[in-house]
Amino acid sequence: MNTLLHRYRARLPHTCIGPDLIALQPQGPLAPPAAKVPRGRRDGLPAHVCSLAQRAYWELLSQRRDQSIVALGRSGAGKTTCCEQVLEHLVGMAGSVDGRVSVEKIRAAFTILRAFGSVSTGHSRNATRFGMVMSLDFSATGRITAAQLQTMLLEKSRVAQQPDGEGNFKVFSQMLAGLDLDLRTELNLHQMAEGNSFGMGVWSKPEDKQKARAAFAQLRGAMETLGISESEQQAVWRVLAAIYHLGAAGACKVGRKQFMRFEWANHAAEALGCEFEELNTATFKHHLRQIIEQVTSRTRPRGLEEEASPGLKMTGVSCVEGMASGLYQELFAAVVSLINRSFSSRHFSMASIMVVDSPGFQNPRHQGKDRAATFEELCHNYAQERLQLLFYQRTFVSTLERHREVGLDSPFSVSWVSRQVHLPAGGGTEDARGLLWVLDEEVRVEGSSDSVVLDRLRAAFEKGAGAEGTSALRTCEQPLQCEIAHQLGHDPVRYDLTGWLHKAKPNLSALDAPQVLQHSKREELQSLFQARAKLPPVCRAVAGLEGSSERALLRSRVVRRTFASSLGAVRRRAPCSQVKLQMDALVNLVKQSQLHFIHCLTPTVENRGGQGSPTPPGPDGDQPEADTPLPLDIPGLRVQLAGSHILEALRLHRTGYADHMGLAQFRRRFQALDPELLKKLTSTSEGMDERKAVEQLLQTLDLEKKAVAVGHSQVSGASF
Repeated sequence: MNTLLHRYRARLPHTCIGPDLIALQPQGPLAPPAAKVPRGRRDGLPAHVCSLAQRAYWELLSQRRDQSIVALGRSGAGKTTCCEQVLEHLVGMAGSVDGRVSVEKIRAAFTILRAFGSVSTGHSRNATRFGMVMSLDFSATGRITAAQLQTMLLEKSRVAQQPDGEGNFKVFSQMLAGLDLDLRTELNLHQMAEGNSFGMGVWSKPEDKQKARAAFAQLRGAMETLGISESEQQAVWRVLAAIYHLGAAGACKVGRKQFMRFEWANHAAEALGCEFEELNTATFKHHLRQIIEQVTSRTRPRGLEEEASPGLKMTGVSCVEGMASGLYQELFAAVVSLINRSFSSRHFSMASIMVVDSPGFQNPRHQGKDRAATFEELCHNYAQERLQLLFYQRTFVSTLERHREVGLDSPFSVSWVSRQVHLPAGGGTEDARGLLWVLDEEVRVEGSSDSVVLDRLRAAFEKGAGAEGTSALRTCEQPLQCEIAHQLGHDPVRYDLTGWLHKAKPNLSALDAPQVLQHSKREELQSLFQARAKLPPVCRAVAGLEGSSERALLRSRVVRRTFASSLGAVRRRAPCSQVKLQMDALVNLVKQSQLHFIHCLTPTVENRGGQGSPTPPGPDGDQPEADTPLPLDIPGLRVQLAGSHILEALRLHRTGYADHMGLAQFRRRFQALDPELLKKLTSTSEGMDERKAVEQLLQTLDLEKKAVAVGHSQVSGASF
């Protein structure tokens, strides 16, 4: 803590913790020593995200093995910024074979992703609301051959519903503020609706609209940089305009399921290039389909009957919201495809570096808000817990396995490593079914309710043990609310389960949105969305599965195999299963690679709307100046350190061997230091015993026994 405090006040927000990195969110410009990392060097690099990227690059070249850099932390801690810095540094350092991947294109891609995938929240002005894996493919000479972007866990419901004090995706305000008059008139946006149920077209300050207009100009410039044509941009604006018109049209809350304002619904149909009746049927006429399915399901096998079971009835409002969210999911996937088209290449690749970013851990309590967390925030927190478990397995489980192999004592017992928190969110096995599993089951039970879900969770987890014998779930005094012990119990989050059973129900209007776009009468819309028609419905939640190179096809096969080998292949419409399957796919993409983690921490007290304590004085008793970083939030920082096992990982790193490599790799790398062994190996045509060769090499080098340990398949040492 003292080290973090002094480095942060010296404008050095990065600190090495063994092979990983701590990144404190900076409050001002970085000092020159931290902002400049010398390229081409392997050792003696300063603590910085670019240094971590450079080490991963050298590991890729020396081991011929895939590398992954994963950012962890709370929402607003700067994870996306770190990922962008890593990618820019790798592209600038390694260079591209034919210029398909450049720093300018990487910046343009992040400009587009921020517009379509980020929102304004109390944590951050650009809070990411989707997970991504950006892969850089490298040739044997270390040059970049191609790049691929894969996205998942898009919070598509944000289009229609936003928590209090938070905004919609930024691209809507940017488009409504920045479109030229001719295109605005063509899309019927020249006159704004008096009220929009999606909360679009509202700016609290005049300068906010000016900023949105400037951001839209940057967005169009980024699209031009990535080679997105004018007709493709027109198709994008048309879908966005149609979503806006759907929000203005609304739905009748009583009586028949139909649009409340037919004029705006006609505008939406015109923007999508379809007839009003087609849009109306795709949005509302699911009750007829449900009646037909109920009649025909009596003759179906039991498995298919469960798949077609409608569960809860849909309201007119949920139909409109589902159509809007389905359109936006397809649009987001199309934008990702356009980005990948600019980065694609058919050059042969040796290995890849994958950079992983996801929505951060969220707790309304961090901002001093009294509201409980939502279902969408539970999904994001579940994703962070899964990535944190990946760090746990790499750092402790794999390390102790190597220690047992070389006979090294460890301060952590096997029982301590085996103890894992049973997360109520996911549930990893058949015997440990979690909240998502319970929702998935209850949504198909006639007459079930949110209170039944809470009762089942209370019975399953309220008596369960967490990391220190505490309950993993605790019911609250407020109705339909419970508290889940996230971050190993150090950062519990209170959730409101009201309406969760309805959100766990598949929205049939959202499932029909792809057909509306693919059957559009407008050619630009057909050409943009027709490519996804061949994609299996089970994989529609993941974008970026296209690609013709060997590495791109390999990654796409991993995702498809994950979905096809699980329950999601049977229950393709279950949103809760989709959340878990998408995280399974993300973990399967990176778990076979060598992992590097960036722990992004929020160092200062977050904005609490005037409820936070005044800024504490500095060490000398004076108030900090405006141009100096704010003092660290010591209690909050301790919670983040304890909830991620950072200190335990550092202790284990200092106790054990810091580096390791395979026997054959160690022999090839250092055999030149023993001429006799090298001559013997060169003259031997038969297969060699790698372990004996390594032991002879170590004997010749006369190294201390404590410095290097030889296992059955690996060599471990302080540093190689």
